[in-house]
Amino acid sequence: MSPFIPLFFVLFTLSLVLGTFFFLFRAKKRQLPIELESKPILTLTCAGTIGALNFRGPFVRLSLYHDFLVISYWKQLLLRPEDIINIEISRVLFVQRVIFHHRNSSIPKQIRLTFRDIDRFRTALSSLPWAASYQIIK
Repeated sequence: MSPFIPLFFVLFTLSLVLGTFFFLFRAKKRQLPIELESKPILTLTCAGTIGALNFRGPFVRLSLYHDFLVISYWKQLLLRPEDIINIEISRVLFVQRVIFHHRNSSIPKQIRLTFRDIDRFRTALSSLPWAASYQIIK
């Protein structure tokens, strides 16, 4: 057996893994057309669970705007204030988690995001006028 065959498989696997990471990291930076017209109040990179997909790295972007919020991974999810039922902020061991409960049937029902520093999110959320219109569970 040639020594180049195992080397080929190692290089192929490595390029596949690095390519996937590069794709996911770049995909979270894509913006919706409505985002290009507004300036975000806060943009955070986080991990999370969206639907059945679990992202364990910095592959999810949350952007808060005055009239909406966007959660971006390889898709971009737009949540308007009227879609949000409540926002649950909790702590599990050393992890601070935000769970969005919403009525928008076109996006996954389960959206759980995990932040390292949730205080920036809380501060930015409390400054929004629409954040007082629904319950924030702590």
